[in-house]
Amino acid sequence: MACDQRLVQLCFRVQAEFRPYRLDQFHVQITSKNPMAHVRPLLFRLARERQAQIDGQPLDQRPLLLRESHLPDFVRNVLVRPDRVLPVMVWSYDSVADPAALHESAVLLCQVAVLQNATALKVFTNWWGRI
Repeated sequence: MACDQRLVQLCFRVQAEFRPYRLDQFHVQITSKNPMAHVRPLLFRLARERQAQIDGQPLDQRPLLLRESHLPDFVRNVLVRPDRVLPVMVWSYDSVADPAALHESAVLLCQVAVLQNATALKVFTNWWGRI
């Protein structure tokens, strides 16, 4: 962080490590008076306004909204891609009210994909059984 009388500059370096063990949840209440309360929305805004990358791969600006016709490409080019840098969270259409809000809450942590209808869910379930 650098600052003078008129300007504050922040530089974020985000690093995620995926480990094979389970981390227990740790709940901390952060009020709006705490400066750290503004970090997550700021990171999302920076990722949205600039072309953010992880290991040279661009981050998706929106959640993936998948119909049955999208699934073969999604499975081949995203889900089973060996050089994928973020895990993928696949949600059913009936469990997500606002895919954009879900994507915003998970930005830099995972890629969000939402199956858009019952047919897409059935096709994906069949694909998943063959992977």
